[in-house]
Amino acid sequence: MLPPKVPIAIPLATYRMIKSPYKLFTECYKEYGDIFSLTTIAGNFVFVSDLDVIKDIFSKHSKKFNTGETVLFLEPFVGKHSLLLLDGTEHARQRKLLTPPFHGEKMKMFTDLMREASHKMVDNWKVGHTIMMRQEMQEITLRIIVKSVFGEEMSRRTPEIIETVRGVLQLPTFLTFLPFLRFNLGKWSPWGKFLVWREKIDKLIYEEIARRRANPRPQPEDVVDMMMLSQDESGNFMTDKEIRDECLTLLFAGHETTALSLTWIFIPLLQNPDVLKKLVAEINSVVGNSPVTAEMIPKLTYLDATIKESMRVNNLFPIVARKTLEPLELKGYEIPVGSTVAPCNMIVHHLESIYPEPLAFRPERFLDDSHHHPYSWLPFGGGNRRCIGMAFAQYEMKIILASILPRIELELIPGQDFRAKRLGLALAPPTGVKVKVLSLKPAPSEVLELVH
Repeated sequence: MLPPKVPIAIPLATYRMIKSPYKLFTECYKEYGDIFSLTTIAGNFVFVSDLDVIKDIFSKHSKKFNTGETVLFLEPFVGKHSLLLLDGTEHARQRKLLTPPFHGEKMKMFTDLMREASHKMVDNWKVGHTIMMRQEMQEITLRIIVKSVFGEEMSRRTPEIIETVRGVLQLPTFLTFLPFLRFNLGKWSPWGKFLVWREKIDKLIYEEIARRRANPRPQPEDVVDMMMLSQDESGNFMTDKEIRDECLTLLFAGHETTALSLTWIFIPLLQNPDVLKKLVAEINSVVGNSPVTAEMIPKLTYLDATIKESMRVNNLFPIVARKTLEPLELKGYEIPVGSTVAPCNMIVHHLESIYPEPLAFRPERFLDDSHHHPYSWLPFGGGNRRCIGMAFAQYEMKIILASILPRIELELIPGQDFRAKRLGLALAPPTGVKVKVLSLKPAPSEVLELVH
């Protein structure tokens, strides 16, 4: 027996899944329960919000799925060697090669960069001015990822890289998800523009790889260095094409997702002054009038809980998709080969049984999350395909927020629509979160010496 099928026409199901997934999934969950199916242009989807079934998908049944197949539409953005698109032994090899840059200790080498970029950003703000948080967060996370990936020497080309990455990301949403709409009708057409921007960034990355091949460093100073030095079990190094594809993956996925997560967090913080006050008090008690350091981050438990709560309430991606390689049974239902099985974090994160009053913003839920099911929080996916940049992204968010929150007082500009809208791949607040700067404090003296 197949899971209950939602009777929606394929074009409408496709449109709603791209444009308004929360409304669609909420309606379906209320009508059909924690497992149901829906057919779109991309095929048949089986959506799951039963936590024990999700656990089986990520563990017991993990070898019965491919993941890269579900995101093949991303190949023009990140290349066919991107970790996102690989499956099986190829994925295992590439993941192992990419582990060093994201290892906890290596990650800490970027602390100063993250902190200094945060203070530079706030130094450019003016009291009384209105700023758009999405734009500010995109700028800072892109600067951080560019310098983390390409290092100090390439940082002089940061404005050029930022312009190019933004050019690539201007592609309309439906062209992102639906490859059959992509036609190159010249450099003024959407797809033609995309190809021009991609050619620019390709040239830049390959030139940098060639420069480093000619003058290799004995000790790694950035992510590209680490990739060049990384070897698989057979002693093989990553090829230029593999390095290029992973650089693109980091530039596109590594900055935009963190930027949007940071953007979303300002809405509940400014709507819940008690939470913000408690958070700033914790940061002040741990950090004081000093620069934020790596050693301070584990002590910022309320900050960690606040980030997790924001990522629970505001989902960037509504599902975690897997494609079946063989028939399997889930909760008594037969799932045929070629189906896309999708744990639905958007529903899971709002389950009343796990998160009472799920729409309320309560970081306290995560101060002791030992009572939570291990698969009740899924913003980074799960199992052997959990996002490799999870630790880096959370660390970066903590450094940025701990650096700037004690320095600023903001208020939301009234009349904004904060209902999530698909912008490119992810779900974002459509207005960009406009805030007015009410007051600013100077950076800690030790930071001022470094920044200026």
